[in-house]
Amino acid sequence: MYQLKTVYVALLGLLLHSMLAITAAISHSATSTHNVWEFPNGTWVENIAVRTNGQLLVTFISSPVVYQVDPFGAKKPALVHQFPDALAALGIAEVQHDVFAVISGNWSDKTFSGTTGSFSVWKVDVRSFESRADGSIISPATVTKISDIPDGVFLNGLTLLDKKTGAILISDAGAGVVLKVNTISGEHDVIIDDPLMKPKSGAFPVLGINGIHIHDSFLYFTNTFENTFNKVQIHSDGTAVGPTVTIAHDGLGDDFAIDAAGNAYVTQGGGNTVVEITAEGAEFVIAGNLNSTVVAGSTAAQFGRTVFDRNVLYVTTNGGIVAPVDEYIIDGGKVVAIDLGV
Repeated sequence: MYQLKTVYVALLGLLLHSMLAITAAISHSATSTHNVWEFPNGTWVENIAVRTNGQLLVTFISSPVVYQVDPFGAKKPALVHQFPDALAALGIAEVQHDVFAVISGNWSDKTFSGTTGSFSVWKVDVRSFESRADGSIISPATVTKISDIPDGVFLNGLTLLDKKTGAILISDAGAGVVLKVNTISGEHDVIIDDPLMKPKSGAFPVLGINGIHIHDSFLYFTNTFENTFNKVQIHSDGTAVGPTVTIAHDGLGDDFAIDAAGNAYVTQGGGNTVVEITAEGAEFVIAGNLNSTVVAGSTAAQFGRTVFDRNVLYVTTNGGIVAPVDEYIIDGGKVVAIDLGV
């Protein structure tokens, strides 16, 4: 409890520091928002990927699991996999059709710290996965370990670099670097080491580069406690072409999604919002506010992939575990649908 209060006080200070960035963003009302599913209190839903059939795969920090969530409401959430010897599951991205890379490791939502060397990358194949309406499993996923990452301090975000070679990029939020991992061979190495990715000096938890995604040959990333949203052009092998550019000072940004026009939709768990950042750096709040539980503790976002929900942004949350709404309100971790109506 003391550790949680310490984190909360530290976040309040950082929120005050970044409040100008948050309040300067012009509010845009989304067409509608609704809860797809709310998990029990204490559940920290950390990241999200979307299957081609529209089903959502979400990871938890509060336990080392991947769940499938049906955004259309026909089925209850189904447990896809629980990783051994880990406290949390983190970044997730599709590397082949219906095959996903997932990070697991020991990072605790109780102490807000992790264990260096505890992180691994896994391949979760859901091509044969099937569940019943009540969430029980008919046919399980096939799960194999890609590699342990002995030097990983706090592996967090994950994005596909090259489907042909099986290469992915992973943000190490604790070390402030980007790793390249070959999902076929398991080989891995630091590929980008940039000052704008480093954790903020003296901040707790130790958290630098966080969410990462590639769009039009640029690697985009948040640095949570530096309050920045950034991009760096990369070669096809993942190495940087030139210097990193800060697009916006976006508040406490976590993970995000990018649309075809290059607009980013950044989750801000500390501000309980989702913010659109245009390619030019303008910011617009599209959901939530500091005193709202709509997307309290927002953590990640992805767009739907079917004809029915291509304009829907799915957002995961931790329910406000880190910074409760009005200092005491904590919901269960959720998946929230935001209809952008565009």
